[in-house]
Amino acid sequence: ASIDGKLYGIYRERPLSRQGIVIRKDWLENLNLDTPKTLDDLYEVAKAFTEKDPNQNGKADTIGFTDRNDLIYGAFKTLGSYEGMPTDWKEENGKFTPDFMTDEYMNTMNYMKKLRDNGYINKDFPVTSKTQQQELFSQGKAGIYVGNMVDAVNLRDDATDKNMKVDILNRIKGPDGKERVWASGGHNGIFAFPKTSVKSEAELKRILAFFDRIAEEDVYGLMTYGIDGEHYKKEEGNTFVREESQVKSWQTDVQPLVSLVGIDKRYLKNKGDAVRTKYEELEEDNQKIIVANPAESLYSETASERGNELKKIIDDATYKFILGDISEDQFKKDVEKWKSNGGNKIIEEYEASFKKSK
Repeated sequence: ASIDGKLYGIYRERPLSRQGIVIRKDWLENLNLDTPKTLDDLYEVAKAFTEKDPNQNGKADTIGFTDRNDLIYGAFKTLGSYEGMPTDWKEENGKFTPDFMTDEYMNTMNYMKKLRDNGYINKDFPVTSKTQQQELFSQGKAGIYVGNMVDAVNLRDDATDKNMKVDILNRIKGPDGKERVWASGGHNGIFAFPKTSVKSEAELKRILAFFDRIAEEDVYGLMTYGIDGEHYKKEEGNTFVREESQVKSWQTDVQPLVSLVGIDKRYLKNKGDAVRTKYEELEEDNQKIIVANPAESLYSETASERGNELKKIIDDATYKFILGDISEDQFKKDVEKWKSNGGNKIIEEYEASFKKSK
């Protein structure tokens, strides 16, 4: 969240990793399949969900994965972390390598390409929105969703088949038998206070006092859970339940305030919804297997100015490879294009920033 090593606001704390897999538990049961534990298992489940009539309606109307046009929060990056891909950058003895220059990135592209070539994932995922991706799952057309594990709640609640059973997973073994998941920076933007609108130091201190106050348990609880008895019911052991009748009032009265909450404290644990409870447990478990980005706190002027522009070269090449439009050699040519157009400068600047930080 820093700019040139300096912080100019209060960061909005968020979990380091909420990524995992939502899967149709009832489809696994219908096909007598075990919960997948490895990438190979996951592939075989996707194949079975496509070819073996998991909804038992006698029609070939299902696929394995549902994905969208997002290489970060869609399936690609999470599957890549299971494959052993570094989170954005790999650092070794002070030398930095972007994730797309690793074997694991190529293996992930091949995994996704194989899924698409065989029809085990929606073939139009590069132009599929998140809403469309979720509809494929909720409408019973796909059985595997990779992304934020908490999405399992809405995927289930929005299901056309109210008997749908979902499960969530966070640990998938890679080819080396290890379990990993990529980590974000632990924040979702910052609250900044520009001098154009905050005119004096006294006013700034008053605003900072407000943020200090809403981090305390009583106000935090009010802005996160709502009013006990109206939006939820507090129970023993710092747990709470939210009845179906309270969900809508919570969404209207309380949920809009969540964006103001900077610190993620969670005084109460949800025990009224088994899926949400498991999500909270697995999100906590993810902290044990996260792979951090070693360049997260480093500064590169070129990355700040042209990073998104250069990233588009790689994103486009990644999609083209998965779609079968370019070969591995052609992908590597696009990597060289990234390097010559500023990528090498980014590498140099991160290495210099890393050295300076030591």
